[in-house]
Amino acid sequence: MATLKALVVLLCVLAPYFASASID
Repeated sequence: MATLKALVVLLCVLAPYFASASID
């Protein structure tokens, strides 16, 4: 599914941002 793949990519892109945001 293209939608699922897009969600996974989005998650990989946003994960570091949320991680750094929660640390800070």
